[in-house]
Amino acid sequence: YRNNALEDKFTSNRNIGVNIRNTATLTPWLDLELGTYLQYDEGKEQTFSTLSPGYEYMPYDGLVNTNGTHFTSTGKSRLSNNTMSIIDQYGLYNMDITPLDETGMNLAGNKAFLNRSVGKLNIRFAPWLNYQASFQYETGNERSDLLYDKNSFYVRNKVNSLAGYTAERGLFYLLPYGNIFNRNENHNNAYTFRQQLNFDKTSGKHNITAIAGTETRNNKLELHNQTQYNYDPDVLSFDLLNEQDLANGAGLFFNGTFSGSDVGFDKELINRFVSIYSNAGYAYDDKYLLTGSLRWDRSNLWGTNARYQRKPMWSVGLGWNVFREGFFIPGFVSFLKLRGSYGVVGNIAKDAAPYMTASYSPNYQLGGMQGVIASRPNPLLSWERTFTGNIGMDITMYNNRITAAVDYYRKNGKDLLANTMGVPTEGFGYSTYQINNGEMTNHGIETTISADIISSKKWKWNLTTLFAYNKNKVTYVNIEAPFYILQLDYPLAYPRVGNPYNAIYSYKWAGLSKDGLPQVYDEKNTASTIIPTTLEAIQYSGTTVPVYSGSFSSNLTYKGITFAFLLTYEGGHKIRNTDLPMLNNSYNNNMFTYMTQFGAVNKRITERWRKPGDETKTNVPKALFGEDPDFNSDVFTMYANSSINVLNAGNISLRNISLAYDFSPGFISKALMRSARIQFNVENLFMITADKSAKYLLGGFVPPNYVFGLYLGL
Repeated sequence: YRNNALEDKFTSNRNIGVNIRNTATLTPWLDLELGTYLQYDEGKEQTFSTLSPGYEYMPYDGLVNTNGTHFTSTGKSRLSNNTMSIIDQYGLYNMDITPLDETGMNLAGNKAFLNRSVGKLNIRFAPWLNYQASFQYETGNERSDLLYDKNSFYVRNKVNSLAGYTAERGLFYLLPYGNIFNRNENHNNAYTFRQQLNFDKTSGKHNITAIAGTETRNNKLELHNQTQYNYDPDVLSFDLLNEQDLANGAGLFFNGTFSGSDVGFDKELINRFVSIYSNAGYAYDDKYLLTGSLRWDRSNLWGTNARYQRKPMWSVGLGWNVFREGFFIPGFVSFLKLRGSYGVVGNIAKDAAPYMTASYSPNYQLGGMQGVIASRPNPLLSWERTFTGNIGMDITMYNNRITAAVDYYRKNGKDLLANTMGVPTEGFGYSTYQINNGEMTNHGIETTISADIISSKKWKWNLTTLFAYNKNKVTYVNIEAPFYILQLDYPLAYPRVGNPYNAIYSYKWAGLSKDGLPQVYDEKNTASTIIPTTLEAIQYSGTTVPVYSGSFSSNLTYKGITFAFLLTYEGGHKIRNTDLPMLNNSYNNNMFTYMTQFGAVNKRITERWRKPGDETKTNVPKALFGEDPDFNSDVFTMYANSSINVLNAGNISLRNISLAYDFSPGFISKALMRSARIQFNVENLFMITADKSAKYLLGGFVPPNYVFGLYLGL
């Protein structure tokens, strides 16, 4: 049982789960295992956030007035004079927002039920040969009911956006004013059938092990969404809509939009997979090991063409148990094994297809159905392939008190899906599409060390550390960003050869000008206050994926009491700073120009340039306003995309700390239970970052979770 009281006042959830399993030996050669898991979830969700109230606010703005009443952001304080004139003239619904009142409105209720049942059969034909079959069936039902209160800003704004006036009709509302009720239901059912033959035979110094089997999986997801307007929760009534008028929207004041999905929609997703696999191993004198595997998969993803389906995956491996050799003299090292492997795996992306795909929806203006091309035909599409080589070592020392594993790997990706530019004469414009157009390498090292510092009858203390290092590089891709801003905004769509795939690109920072304006270097390596518009001016500034990462965990047990923690770290990567100490700007439709935006801004704006000479002391630009002769809407964009705002994302986090008690066997047996455990956890307790400015961006200020659990095995 779990009960979560979350940080939002009206958000909570709780669930209960029951796991039942029974194993029976029916005959000396036949075992049967049956099990089922049941889980029920129930909760409610607050959909309005005071952090995103629908209006601009400053950090010092409050939610409660000095007299104790709730603060209201009036429509007049936010909307243009023209908009307010229309609202007042035609008596439309007011556009005030009272955040503390809104939090208790528009609450969603969620319920879910999950059942997973499994049956396993084990038949022993001989001591060295057995057959296993298992069937698992899983079903899940989720339902969310969201009632938008008619007094909420959401409803008032929705109704106003679809109000209008014509000479023939006068004032009209295309949506009725009242509660809006949305119901969302998910039904999921899946089954997996697996059968496997196991062979394990030893003859003298020779041992052969092998498995061969098949697996069939089917997963079906159904989603039903329905929205009803002017809904009465007491008598369960609602109004019908004129969907054709809503779609045409003639004579509307505010150009509101309405589509079929605003009434409801259904989705269905079916995935089927069939796999045949085998694995074999040979050992001579338990010293020299040889392994091999072969797997073949098919699915209903994209038809039955053999080009996309019949791509086997395989691997071979070698191992050497050095500790079994006669020359190996056990000392502080009691176990030593060397191993290596090489193989290939394949992948087909679900979002790419060799055929043209389209989506369909009703056309309320003309009637009937309309189709929109979602992706162009792609007849050259084939499997992505990854060739992986690995060498490793396993070692045990000091009478099994210390164990360690070290692995070095190298992965070469071939025929990887990457973008290419469309040819306009093909009829699909310049839009990009995916083909097997990329190659990439990954190589690195992974280590694990575990040590039993104390191991006695009452005390046990284990320390475990993991370390991983990976270097990624794009080695081939046949595409280049056609416009400089695309390289900055969509680096994954336009990777550069020689750099990591998950890269950040930026302008090289050149400091502030004598007037306090940000400067970057252009393609000629000249400092400029005007945004460069060439690809040559954009440089690689780091990868967003950690180059190295690891963890350190401790588990201390005294009798039935266990104290444990998990510390993680990662580094070598970057993050783009979006919390800038500079005022942004946006286009103002009333003024027909760009205007400075006022809102919450990073506190480092107090370090901004104020007078000539400050450019030698700070990298924070001066505050630019619309009336300033130096004002330019591109200044903020250039500063945001400069290398000065690419931060070190290295961090150390205390992910989990827990205290648990396992009840004694005597108490458990008297209570007719198999196990009983009580546990208290604190998750994400703190984070330390290499760059203070990155802590907020990495979620370092999110409050920790406190979890209390009682686990009973019956």
